[in-house]
Amino acid sequence: CDAVSIHFEHLLDVVKYGADVIDTIIAYELHLRIFIRLQKWLGLPYAFQTIGSSMAVKASSYVLYGGMNKRKAGEDFYFLHKIGDKGKVNELRETCVFPSPRISHRVPFGTGKAIGDALKDEKPVMTYNPVSFEKLKPFITSLPRIYQVGWHACKSAIDPVVNSFLDENELDGFMEIQGIKDYIINRNEEISLHNEKIGANKKLKLNGRNLTNMGIFRNYIEWYMSIHPDIHHDMTNLVRQLEPTDKGIP
Repeated sequence: CDAVSIHFEHLLDVVKYGADVIDTIIAYELHLRIFIRLQKWLGLPYAFQTIGSSMAVKASSYVLYGGMNKRKAGEDFYFLHKIGDKGKVNELRETCVFPSPRISHRVPFGTGKAIGDALKDEKPVMTYNPVSFEKLKPFITSLPRIYQVGWHACKSAIDPVVNSFLDENELDGFMEIQGIKDYIINRNEEISLHNEKIGANKKLKLNGRNLTNMGIFRNYIEWYMSIHPDIHHDMTNLVRQLEPTDKGIP
């Protein structure tokens, strides 16, 4: 073991810190615990708390992994995750650290800043909706197979919301390809105008028109052929499409 995340419980001294601070730190600590528990439920490898005052690292491991960076905040988080990437981080529950719940504006984010902001804005401390983790679960579970056969072959096992997000980000990646960037931009505008004109309810993707992988692929092939030096551009081009396979259209 290279490092440990030590169990912590913020001090709840109402006389010293005031009732508002204590109520807020209780809510914030619950948020931290809920977030890590949900990560554990997903089976994520770095599901441990990263509070700077409640961590311990072997001196040899500290040197081996390059020590902490000089960031003004989050250095504890980044350092423990850097160790977790190549070494081993355990959780120590046999003892307890009692951090202060004091407000702090020394750093741009973190516990002290979060408490101060919540009290200043008079807003409740929020946490993540567990439903979002339920939607992520099939994707996380499918990751080994995704690496083997590709994401598209596993889409049926993944939540539609996650698929939609991946679709959008894959499209952003396509935008980096010079030959199809203009096509995607112009086609998206054309489709959006059409769907707006007919009042298509796009909460369901089947409604209205959509940009398709096949359309983007066809445009890419046309562009590739147009710039290929060994293709005669004054003659008719014939393209043979092979039979679809379990990995899609070749």
